[in-house]
Amino acid sequence: MKKRLLSILLMCCMVLTLLPTAAFAEGGTEEPLVCTCETACTAESMNASCTVCGADGALPENCGKYAAEKSGQTGASDDAPVITAADVQALINALPEAETISADNAADVEAQLEAIDEAKVQLSDEDFAVLDFTRYDAAAAALMALSGEPGAAFTPQTANDHPHCCCGGSVTAGDHASHSDVTYTAWDGTSSITYTNNTAYVYLTGNATLSGHLTVDGKTLYLCLNGKTLSSNGTAKIQVKNGGRLVLCDCQGGGTVKGATSGWGGMCVYLYNSRLDMYGGKLTGGKVTGNGGGGAIALDDKDCVFNMYGGEISDNYGRNYGGAIFQNFAKNKPNATGGNFNMYGGVIKNNSAKNGGAFFSTTGGTINMTGGTISGNTATQNNNDAGGGAIYMRGNGTINISGSAEITGNSSSLDGGAILMGWGTINISDSAKINSNTASRWGGAICLRQDSNQSTTLYMRGGEISGNKAAQEGGAVHVLDKQCQFFLYDGKITGNTSGDGGAIYLNQEPSWLIMQGGEISGNTATGKGGGVYIYRSGSVCQLYSGKIENNKASGNGGGIYINPSNSGQLKVGNKPLVQNNTVSGKANNVYLPSGKMLTIEIGMSTGAAIGVTTADTSYPVAFSNAYDRDYAKCFFADDANAHVEYKDDQKLYLVSGAVARPLTVTFDPNGGTLADADKTRSLTTGDTYGTLPVPNYEGYDFAGWYTEQNGGTKIERDTTVTVFGTQTLYAHWTEHEYTVTVDKIGMREWGSVTPMSTKAKAGETVTLTATPTTGNQFLEWVFLNKPEGGGWVNPVLTFTMPAEDLTIQAKFTVKNYTISYTLEGVSGGSARIVRWGDKVFKYLPQNPTYQDWVFTGWKYGDVVVTEDMTYGDLAGSDTVSSIHIIAQWHQHEFNTWTNGYPGTLKTPADCTHDAVYYWRCVCGKIEYNDNHLYEEPGTALGHLWSWTSNGNGTHTRTCRRENCNATETDNCSGGTATCTAKAKCSTCNAEYGEKLPHDFTAETAEEQYLKSGSSCTEKAVYYKSCTVCGLSSKGTDGEATFESGSVLGHEWGAWTSNGNATHTRVCSRDASHTETENCHGGTADCTHKAACTVCGGEYGEMAAHSFTAEKAETQYLKSAATCTEKTVYYKSCAVCGTSSKGTADEATFTSGKPLGHDWGAWMPDGEGTHKRVCTHDASHVETAGCTYGDWSTNQDSHWKTCTVCGGEAERLNHADPDCNHFCDTCGIKMTEHDFTGEIAITALLYKEANCLSPALYYKSCKICMLSSKGTADEATFAAGETNPDRHAEEPGDWQLDGNSHWRFYTCCHLEVDRGAHQGGTADCLAPALCEVCQHSYGELGPHHFVDQVNEYRLKSAATCTSPAVYYQSCSTCGAQGTETFTNGEPLGHDYGAWTSNGDGTHTRVCAHDAAHTETENCHGGTATCTAKAVCEVCKAEYGEKLPHDFTVETVDAKYLKSAATCTEKAVYYKSCAACGLSSAGTASEATFEAGNVLGHDWGAWTSNGNDTHTRVCSRDASHTETDKCHGGEASCTMKAVCEVCKAEYGEKDPEHHAEGCELEWVVTETEHEQKYSLCGKVTIAKEKHTFGDWTIIKRPTSNRDGEKERICQICQHKEAKTIPATGSNYSYYTIKATAGAGGSISPSGNVSVREGRDQTFTITPDKGYAVANVKIDGKSIGAVKSYTFEKVSRTHTIEVIFMKANGNPQTGVFVDVTTGSYYEDAVDWAVENGITQGTDDTHFSPDGICTRAQAVTFLWRTAGSPEPETRTMPFTDVPVGSYYYDAVLWAVENGITKGTSDTTFSPNMTCSRAQIVAFLWRSEKSPAAGTANPFADVKSTAYYADAVLWAVKENITKGTTNTTFSPDADCTRAQIVTFLWRCKK
Repeated sequence: MKKRLLSILLMCCMVLTLLPTAAFAEGGTEEPLVCTCETACTAESMNASCTVCGADGALPENCGKYAAEKSGQTGASDDAPVITAADVQALINALPEAETISADNAADVEAQLEAIDEAKVQLSDEDFAVLDFTRYDAAAAALMALSGEPGAAFTPQTANDHPHCCCGGSVTAGDHASHSDVTYTAWDGTSSITYTNNTAYVYLTGNATLSGHLTVDGKTLYLCLNGKTLSSNGTAKIQVKNGGRLVLCDCQGGGTVKGATSGWGGMCVYLYNSRLDMYGGKLTGGKVTGNGGGGAIALDDKDCVFNMYGGEISDNYGRNYGGAIFQNFAKNKPNATGGNFNMYGGVIKNNSAKNGGAFFSTTGGTINMTGGTISGNTATQNNNDAGGGAIYMRGNGTINISGSAEITGNSSSLDGGAILMGWGTINISDSAKINSNTASRWGGAICLRQDSNQSTTLYMRGGEISGNKAAQEGGAVHVLDKQCQFFLYDGKITGNTSGDGGAIYLNQEPSWLIMQGGEISGNTATGKGGGVYIYRSGSVCQLYSGKIENNKASGNGGGIYINPSNSGQLKVGNKPLVQNNTVSGKANNVYLPSGKMLTIEIGMSTGAAIGVTTADTSYPVAFSNAYDRDYAKCFFADDANAHVEYKDDQKLYLVSGAVARPLTVTFDPNGGTLADADKTRSLTTGDTYGTLPVPNYEGYDFAGWYTEQNGGTKIERDTTVTVFGTQTLYAHWTEHEYTVTVDKIGMREWGSVTPMSTKAKAGETVTLTATPTTGNQFLEWVFLNKPEGGGWVNPVLTFTMPAEDLTIQAKFTVKNYTISYTLEGVSGGSARIVRWGDKVFKYLPQNPTYQDWVFTGWKYGDVVVTEDMTYGDLAGSDTVSSIHIIAQWHQHEFNTWTNGYPGTLKTPADCTHDAVYYWRCVCGKIEYNDNHLYEEPGTALGHLWSWTSNGNGTHTRTCRRENCNATETDNCSGGTATCTAKAKCSTCNAEYGEKLPHDFTAETAEEQYLKSGSSCTEKAVYYKSCTVCGLSSKGTDGEATFESGSVLGHEWGAWTSNGNATHTRVCSRDASHTETENCHGGTADCTHKAACTVCGGEYGEMAAHSFTAEKAETQYLKSAATCTEKTVYYKSCAVCGTSSKGTADEATFTSGKPLGHDWGAWMPDGEGTHKRVCTHDASHVETAGCTYGDWSTNQDSHWKTCTVCGGEAERLNHADPDCNHFCDTCGIKMTEHDFTGEIAITALLYKEANCLSPALYYKSCKICMLSSKGTADEATFAAGETNPDRHAEEPGDWQLDGNSHWRFYTCCHLEVDRGAHQGGTADCLAPALCEVCQHSYGELGPHHFVDQVNEYRLKSAATCTSPAVYYQSCSTCGAQGTETFTNGEPLGHDYGAWTSNGDGTHTRVCAHDAAHTETENCHGGTATCTAKAVCEVCKAEYGEKLPHDFTVETVDAKYLKSAATCTEKAVYYKSCAACGLSSAGTASEATFEAGNVLGHDWGAWTSNGNDTHTRVCSRDASHTETDKCHGGEASCTMKAVCEVCKAEYGEKDPEHHAEGCELEWVVTETEHEQKYSLCGKVTIAKEKHTFGDWTIIKRPTSNRDGEKERICQICQHKEAKTIPATGSNYSYYTIKATAGAGGSISPSGNVSVREGRDQTFTITPDKGYAVANVKIDGKSIGAVKSYTFEKVSRTHTIEVIFMKANGNPQTGVFVDVTTGSYYEDAVDWAVENGITQGTDDTHFSPDGICTRAQAVTFLWRTAGSPEPETRTMPFTDVPVGSYYYDAVLWAVENGITKGTSDTTFSPNMTCSRAQIVAFLWRSEKSPAAGTANPFADVKSTAYYADAVLWAVKENITKGTTNTTFSPDADCTRAQIVTFLWRCKK
């Protein structure tokens, strides 16, 4: 015993010396810390970035590099020996046997396991691999089992009872079936948890946040979330490790664990060698940021187990691996095959990670899923073989999916929408479902891959894979890598879609699909292979049973497609069905590429049906391998015009010829009912379906029969039967809809109901809305055919539709309203009852009177009541039940004047005097008082001048108005003198001055000026002419010439041969001009030389014969045709026809066909063949096999007769090679079962061989091999040898001695399992128990002293300052130890109340010990100027009073020092903040100002006559204010009028012209001048005209003068001249052809046309443009492509306007609006909406400034050019008839502008950006502005500030830069239309 105690103590000491400091840490980490230093640390320099050396308190000795350098070994320390595998194995072997582990020694075992865990991580991978963990695993399992059972000593705390089962509810899934309640104790989520016997039951009392990890270390924690939320602080999580167990439930629902958002993995729960049982609650919000995984849970050890019975894991992010769960096995855990994830219920949804949206395992493991749902999870990585929308299993793993488990709605960005399996096995069975998952590449549901060259196998024994989708390949399953296999035994794969392989895609070689049952149906491929796609040569599909039917593909292979490039393998046998699969509606079951055959691997059985389509449709086509059985009946041709035959080569063929095929149709009522007699029908292909049965379904309408339960093709009575075999048609239904009809009661105009009629299904919600018109009201709804009748008064009626039609009344009526009125001095005001549309006037007194007051009408509020107004017009809303109208009166006030008012004009205006008027009252009465008149300013008419010439170079004007004799005389001016006329005065139009000399500078290329014509090499020469009169300079002093046109060039004649291989041509204009060149072109042949393609002459030599022609003519015959040989001919010359026979180039060819054999009749030869002889050549004989018809039979044999020669085949005895008791040839039954066969095969095995006897087998039928098992003749036989390795019985009981044990097999007495006792743990009460034989051995163990509270072990009780002290006790036998420990907390002081000591301090005394006191200074409270402070503890006064605080500013008369004046505020004394005492007269006297200054009470402004004005304050006459006059506008004729004092000031403004002062031209024949009409300001000084070129209006002829004119380019003055007759016979006229941007006209420019001839112009638009308009002489003729001037007799113009292809035909294209400019679309919109037509047909002038007149006009046109309501214009500078007149009126009415003053609008003033945005904002009724102001130059106080902010918010403008708007910048035309467009679009 002592020796064992000593060995254990020594072992513990060794472990302690080996372990690093971290091993003694209270908690654990997810991974051991590893030193990462590259160089050794020193005491002066520790590596702060290293997780080991950077920790607080780390020493240089902790550094791995430091230790290595000291010892010369990597990782070794000077004073710590290196841990070896032997050391760790010794620790493991020291563990007690599992059977001896109990609650008493569990803590010791847990400590031993922790020590082993800390030690084993120090080992290398090689050392780790040799360890035997058997004892370790057994001890850990024992601890786990122990932790699941509450200890007997556990006593729940009844103070917080919370009893329920550990599952929180009624879970029966998995291994949890019992429900015994336990009591949970309260836990706040932050405090520590108390464990009893290493187990605790707690429930969460409120929402809480973890400040650090909640660690369950080797213990068991039952945690009920109780409907509350336990949140992470960002990094904290629940850690379960070292055999610990967490049982999570939620009895209230809604309980949640919100995971950490930063960390390696397992952000809600982290498991290490531990277990999690989840019955309820939700794990959510976890987010992995490190390189691990598992947004919710990490299983970081092969021994971890997660059982999920219920609850939810959702919305977690696993980064790289496992959105919800990450199963990780580090490299220091060799040969790990994975922990277990068992899912019995619950939901895992909406989690995401790059790989494994819900679950990821690095090295295998096992998933058992018998219930629950995994849905909506996402794998996001789209490269590097990633995927697994729900599960990605790597390593050697197993996934078992059974029961009611469902994996649905998951998605992968690459492969495996539900599962990506890297290596291992998948089993699917029972009712499990994998549906509606998607993959962006391969495997909509499952993708099978290789991992480490290890493959994956999928077994499907039930369940369903449906509705999945892959973008490229394998809608359900993609068998991707080599050696991967899919065994389909049972279950259904349906409704899946993909590009290729709607259900299954076989990819690499070798890979397999072995189908021995189940169903692949209803799948769709948008490419090829609706059911199965076989890709590579080594891809094998083996079909032995099951169905592949009703699948579809767009390409070939509706059922199965074999890729022709690689030609995969299709093997069949037994009884498969491949039928009713289609491609584009046509049968296409198995598609075989050209030359590819399917393999019949084993015998076929009756009922097998496989449809075949071959790429080669030239029948017959062989499609199977050679097989010695005729299985034609098991196959059929997809082509309705072909059938299947078995031929002598033992292969199956598709052969031409249609055969009728039977079809059995089953009618499925799909929820309805149908008579049994109508449920099936037999048809034949080519028939129609005929009259179809009609099923019934209560509450539904029959919609017809369809080929699919949902969707499919509708079958009508006349639909032709194209399928055969079996077909199910499904009834489709639509839920019956009932009708609601509304009957509206009341006048039509009283209201409406929406809808008036509707349909709804029973149980649906129906809503009817009654809308009364204004002035009417809705009364009620009445159900006419329902007992509830009426009473439904809500205008919106909502009800649930019953299963019947309804009629509902909607009742309306009118509303009544009240009118009352009030008169001054007249009794009245009675109320009248009226309706909404009644006119008010008929209820009011007419023309009432009151003393001498004048009645002006009635008003309702501010509204004037007119005769046509109704009650509704005044009330405005039909909710106003009454209105009150008041009579209006007034007395005469003569202060109104109106221009043109009848009877008010006293004297009219004349040339120099304004008009004078009488004043009137607003009521119309006129005051005829000559002392009270109004003189209308600006109405003087001005003189009406008329100029006349005085004949001496002057002219005089006289006023033509009656009674005005004013005159003025001035010199003539203007006009321009020419060489033919004097200047003409632009004022009086009389000639004056002298003529000018001729200007011989005109260059006119016309016949009349011709000096010499053009030649081949010279241009024509013309005389220059006078630019004015057209006189030729010929013979004058100024004679001058010029060249024009082009040289004529040579006019060459035809080329003529010179006979020497050259040819020559001669110019017809000048015979001395010739050209000679070599002949060329043409081709020589064997009969002719080459002929020159230019002159036609022959040249060169002839060519040789070309023996290439093949002519089958007698002249070329070499040998005639025979039966087998074609005719042979000599080739001939392709040019001359000469035969090649006998030449050096002799050549032949064959033609036609052999004559063929002319065979005689077939004759039998008795050998199963027949012969025939050719009549052409008797040596030609043909032998063929006989073709036999149907069998002829008798009792013993059968035979056939040849249908060709009539010969009979050999008679054969009946045979049964298929061993089915029937003759395989003729079908006659031959034998019965003979169960005497003895065949030792696995299929007949009854009992395997063992050590005593060989294997037993069931006997079988000698003929068909049917087993006798279960038959009346059941029998067995023995075969083979005995098996010494398999025993007939189990080993017997253990035999043992003191040190070892063994046992014998009772069957053969073989000794086995001999070995030494091992395992178990001895304690102080019992020796160790052998873990193998379960017998005790060895000696007792030592006491195990632990800290255990026992009242009998109390050493000293707790005091105020010290806790209680106990002796340790043995956890096994209870013996007292010598060591002590403390327990609990000190009692703490129990202090009494504080009492004052009277000196500014207070004291309290401890009730436990009066010697314990506490004294402190008084504090708290506040002293004032009237009292000391009161201590907040002892409540006694202490300290001193405070001085007064004169800081309060109270406006009260008692504190007034001086009152306010015009310029000074009132002054008050400040007062004490505590007692209110005034500071006046104190040492701290202080004052403050309050209120406002009174301000000046100014009188009116009066002018000072010096351009200033002054006003005086009425409060204090010494206060005056003088300011400069301002406002008003000076013009060129008058000074400005001050807007304040109304006096004139300043000077006239020569730049601002008064109304009527317009620019005008003063023109003479030689000069022009531009000036203003009133002020005479000259803008263009007198200057000579600047004329353009002469334009000939009329050409001169030989006997008729012509005409020409030119125009001044500045003032547009025209000057006309006569062109003298030329004496020539013809006249020429100029047509000026011009084209705008976007195309061209040909010819263009000034085109000269001879009189009487036609001239055509062709118009060509550029790409993207079209002709918009063509103008001839200024008149539009539309959009034409050409125009012809016929018989030209005068000058013309033709102008073309182009437009963009979608341009405006009125304006065409604006050449200055560039494509892509910011305003391009805005200009198009403005033109289309009639807002602008540009500045001319082809220009918009985008950079031109925009005036105020243009701005309001654009706005007005944008609004639709509305008619203004008034015609009174407030502005004197907006003339009547101006284009902007109505626009300005409209803008004023709508508050858009008030003008630049009360009387001016300033239409020609440039509009700024601020103004246009303000106009636009006001036109939109000043909507709410934006809040953000991005512009530094837009102040919040500016008038346009809100407008700019609104425009920014509405994206109308972004400013001129990011921070400036430039409000004062000119607004261009482009900017204004863009603003408008953005606002209105």
